[in-house]
Order: sequence, then C-alpha cells, then structure tokens
Amino acid sequence: MSRARNLSLLGNENSLTVDSSTFDVGVNSTSPSSDFAVGGSVNIDGTAGIITATTFKGALTGNADSATSATSATNASGLSGTPSVSVNLVTAADVNVSGSATIDGHLSVAGTITHEDVTNVDSVGIVTAGKGLRTTTGGIQVVGLYTGFSASGVSTFADALEIGVGASVFSPASNTLTLGTNDTERFRISSAGKIGVGTADPQELLSVSEGNLFISNSSTPQLRLSTDNTDASDNDRTILGQATGNDHFVNGSTSGDTVLRGNTTGDILFGVGTGEKARVTATGGISLNNGELIESCNISATALNSDTAINLDNGMVHYRSANLGAASVKPNIFSSVGINTQMGVGDAITVTIITAVNSSSNFVDHVMIDYKDVTESWIGGSAPTDGGTAGFDTYAFNIVKTASETFTVICNQIKTS
Repeated sequence: MSRARNLSLLGNENSLTVDSSTFDVGVNSTSPSSDFAVGGSVNIDGTAGIITATTFKGALTGNADSATSATSATNASGLSGTPSVSVNLVTAADVNVSGSATIDGHLSVAGTITHEDVTNVDSVGIVTAGKGLRTTTGGIQVVGLYTGFSASGVSTFADALEIGVGASVFSPASNTLTLGTNDTERFRISSAGKIGVGTADPQELLSVSEGNLFISNSSTPQLRLSTDNTDASDNDRTILGQATGNDHFVNGSTSGDTVLRGNTTGDILFGVGTGEKARVTATGGISLNNGELIESCNISATALNSDTAINLDNGMVHYRSANLGAASVKPNIFSSVGINTQMGVGDAITVTIITAVNSSSNFVDHVMIDYKDVTESWIGGSAPTDGGTAGFDTYAFNIVKTASETFTVICNQIKTS
C-alpha cells in the first residue's frame, strides 16, 4: 500500500484504503474494485448535491423534484433496471415509446392518441378514425341515445352492423348488401345489382318473395300484386288492379274498382268491383259476362273510290260517309307490318266496309290484301254487278290464311236500297 495507508492510521485503518497497484480508493472498503468504491452509504447535504453517472446499481430511492423534470430540450435516457424500474410520476412534454408499453391502471390523455394497433378503446368523448373503421369480429353496436351513423370513407364489417334496436346492415358476400330486423334478413342487393325482398337469390331487377306488393295512395291501395289467395277465399291471384277502398279489390270492393286476376286453371279474369266481366281462357277463348261487345270504327269523309286504302291499324270496321263514285272499286286491305306477317296459318279475320251510295252503277267487286290480288268467293255465287241507289252498302270480307301469302276470302254485299 502507499503512504496514504499510513495516513489512515490517524483513524480506523479500514476507513480509507488506496490500492498501491491500481490506485483505486476505498471508503469503508479494504479491497476497492473501482476508482472510488464506497462500502457503505453516501449522504450529500444541500440542494447542490447532484450525482451524474452512466449506471446506478442497487436501489434508487428519493424524490424527483422540478430540477429533474425533462423538457422538450432535455431528453431523459439511459434509465433501466432488472427486472423493472418503478416510477411514481413522470412529467414530460413528449413521451416516445419505441417498444411495448403496458399500463395496468388508467391512461388519461388530454390531447390525441395516435396508434395503428389498439386492442380496446374506451372513450367518453369522440373517437376519430382517420383511415376508416374496421371490425373483424363482433360487429359494431351503438347503445344509448344517438343521432345517426355517418361514414365519409369506406367501412368494412366482418359481422353485422347493428343500428338502433333490432336493425342490422350486413354484407354476407363480396359486393352484396343486406338489411335485416329481428336477426332476419329482409332486403338484399346482390352483386349484380338485383334487389330481393324476402329472398336471398333475386332473379330479376326486383324480386319479391312470400308477400304481396302494394302501391297505395294514403291507406287506399291503388296497385296490388298478390302471390297467393289472401285477397279472396279462392286460389286466384290478383295480378294488378285499382281500388277505391282497402278491401283488396275482391272482398267488399265497390263498383268502381278494377282488377286483373289469374286463376289456378290458367285463365285471366277481368273484373269490376266484386264481379267478373270478361275472361280469356287458357285455350285462348274470350268470354264476356254481360254480352256487350263494342268495336271502334274508322270514319272517313273520303269516297272509297278516291282512297281505297283500308288500314287495319285503324280497326276492323271502316265507314265512308261520301258516296261511292265508281264501278268495280277494289279496296286494298293492309297493315303497317303486313297482313301476311300479322296472321299465322289458320288465323282468320273479318273486315267490314260501309259506304254511302246514291247510284246503282257504283259498286265493289274485288279486294286486294297487302297490295296483291286474291281470289274471292262471293255469297250468292258471283261478284256484285251493281250497287244501292240510296243509303249505304255494306261489304264484309272473311279472310282465312291457309299458307304464306295465301288467303281464302269469302265476300258479301248487303244493300239497303
């Protein structure tokens, strides 16, 4: 040992020791292992007693006052311990955690928390999701009083989004949206843009299953599509109709109501009020319950000899108020698409021409179809050779298509004078 050891003889020789080879100084240590080793405790009195070190070993006890508070210009670094470091209160302008932070109690933040992976967020204020809101399980539930749900970006929900009480929005498949109530799907928009009500597989632009469709004015139905017999005691289906009351067109409807219905045998029924007025049968027959048959008549003031065109687009009955003014007049029966096109083989039509007359020298004795001559068969065995002298002459043409552009025409002349 150096002479300093001899100096220690002034007191206890263990109080101060200097190693002669390493020159390490020991206080209350006879074998110092560092430049300055203290075997006991160190007490520094006064406010100026500050110790700076890169490493503290053992317990660090005391209070950190304002003199040790970190500011934005001063970084507190190098504080570590095993197994952990306990700090009662840290006051800092900025806290940067590069690893993981575990908080067993509450975290109170007056500003904004920005993090890309948060397991749970419990907020009494407003939560703002800058890049959208995504739920992978459990959906989103809104509990309590709210004024609405607004999403300006795109939100993705793996489960249903519950809105209010019992209502939900769900996307069961890619590009598919459904609405539901009471845990049951009610409305669907498919990926093809088709809308289904009561069906998960809409086949048309609008498909309604297991229910009826009403279009109404207030409480009075104006249009009804029915899939079953709920509008009557039979099994007929209401296809459409207009009602003045709310009794489904059939049960208790009034005389001003109209209805078009289909029945189980394939017939189509036309009704007014509670009564059927006409029927088209499954075999193509037509039945009129009241016996009335009214047909439109095309009226022209031009004499038939001056305009021989009989256009069936204007009806099957043609009336010429001007007197027939020539002999051997040949009317031309046609339509915009052609009689041959409109009629199928085996079809038959009847065309009636009524013309005013004032001379027996003027009459009709031939007819054309689609601007082509045809062979006629006249009632009585021969074509007319004269006409009436007053009043009206009526010509009827019964036309049967027997092949393409081939017609059997039976003609008749009826004179009133």
